[in-house]
Amino acid sequence: MPAPGHWPSERKLLRMFHAGLTYDEIAEAVERASRIDGVPGSGFRPTRSGVARKFERLGFPPRNTAHTDLVPWRGCIRPEHASSRWVHMLRAESKKRAGKPLKDFELSQVSLLHDLLFGRGAHLVVGYHPQVGFYTTDATDDDEDIVRVPSAEEMESWREDRYAADISPEARRVHAREAMHLQAGKALRAGEAS
Repeated sequence: MPAPGHWPSERKLLRMFHAGLTYDEIAEAVERASRIDGVPGSGFRPTRSGVARKFERLGFPPRNTAHTDLVPWRGCIRPEHASSRWVHMLRAESKKRAGKPLKDFELSQVSLLHDLLFGRGAHLVVGYHPQVGFYTTDATDDDEDIVRVPSAEEMESWREDRYAADISPEARRVHAREAMHLQAGKALRAGEAS
């Protein structure tokens, strides 16, 4: 039994990892193993992110992948598009390609994605633009997979525009007024210093 505040051995952590336990289940197991005199709540319970960091330090692969191969628009997807069915379908396809087991819902998402992209006689790809959301379009010779990947410059401009577009006109006026007051204050202080 590990001492309170200590992790189980690497061997035990490895067994839990390979058994497919979630980070929450591993945290609970660590707490149970480190209880003082068997009293619930008296043991060391790491957070979910603490468990993830521990596994990262031990060199274990991350439990959840970012699916950047099929969802390459990271940091560009607007909040209103983040729960789109396209995101779910592409993540399920990415998980399938990684050889991970799929739940029934994910299997249906992969099947639907394939029907939409290949089932109508034309090969389509999924694209994304912050102003329109997700869309499908005919594949071109430049498309290497089932998604259309924008250039790095285009994605960077989307990241900048994303935050600029999220500011309401009223917030822009307040921001401009504050900036004007800050500049006036700096000019006053510069005048007093000379």
